[in-house]
Amino acid sequence: MGGSHVWRAGPGVFRLVLPGPRRGGFLQQRVEQLVRDSIAAGVLVEGDRLPPYRVAAVTSGVSIHTIMNAYRALIVDGVVRSVPGDGCFIAGPVRYRDFFTPPDDGPSV
Repeated sequence: MGGSHVWRAGPGVFRLVLPGPRRGGFLQQRVEQLVRDSIAAGVLVEGDRLPPYRVAAVTSGVSIHTIMNAYRALIVDGVVRSVPGDGCFIAGPVRYRDFFTPPDDGPSV
């Protein structure tokens, strides 16, 4: 990746900050949803670099393991791509399926 997509701490840089209390479950899902919402709102666009794990953990107030698991889930969903040695980047625009998981109603007859 070129220098234009390098994450820098400073004004106007995306910071992973979770609104509301940090207690309770589902922190990983809240991190994932924050990234998805930021893409949908145009705050993050294709090619933007997500904050490194440690920086995201500090700014969000959750553990580095939670951040790593959230990023991995976003990679599996195709929302984020990982470039070894360079970081995690927004893979492309959010698709409808990225917001909703269809209910599993069991086998259809």
